[in-house]
Amino acid sequence: MYGRQIAFAAEQSDCFVRQCCGNLRPFSMPILLPNGRPAFTLQRPYKCVPSCCWFCTLQELHILRGDGSDGTRLGTVYQEYSLFTRWFKVCDGSGNLIYRIKGPCCHPWTFQIMDPSGQTELGRISKKWSGLLKEMFTDADNFNVEFPQDSTPEVRATLMGALFLIDYLFFEQSGRGGYMAYA
Repeated sequence: MYGRQIAFAAEQSDCFVRQCCGNLRPFSMPILLPNGRPAFTLQRPYKCVPSCCWFCTLQELHILRGDGSDGTRLGTVYQEYSLFTRWFKVCDGSGNLIYRIKGPCCHPWTFQIMDPSGQTELGRISKKWSGLLKEMFTDADNFNVEFPQDSTPEVRATLMGALFLIDYLFFEQSGRGGYMAYA
C-alpha cells in the first residue's frame, strides 16, 4: 500500500487569519477518504500566544467523527509545558489520557508515542527528509507514523491529529494549507 493515496486533507480557514496568526491559527480540516466522505475532522481553536507568556496558552487540537457536525469527539491532543522536551497529551473522546508524545530537543524530527506515564515507547511520529530543494523552497513535509499495536481506528485518527498539530507547531513556515496522506 505504500505510495497510494488514502486520504486528502484541506485546511478551512480564511486568508486574513492565515496571514495574521501564521502557524498558530485556528482552523477546521476535514480528512476525506478517496470516495470524498469525511473520515474525521480536525478542529483547532484559537489560542493567542503573547510573547511574554507563551506557556499560558498551550495549543490543542480536537478530533471529531465524520464532518464534525454532530460534535462526537474521537480524541484531543494537548501541548504540555516543558522547557527542554516537547510533550503532548493524547486523550480519548471521554478525556482519558491514553498516550503522551515526547519530542526530545536533541532529535527535532522525532516524536515518540509513549504510554501514559511517559516511560515506555509504543510508537513514533517522524518527519522524513524530503530533499534539499523541497525542504528549502516548499512547505511540504513527509511524515511516518508507527501506531501502537493495540490502537483502535479512533486512536489512530487522534494520533494523525497529533501529527498535524506537530507539523503546524514545529515545521510550518507559511500560511499555505493543504495536505495529502499516503500509505
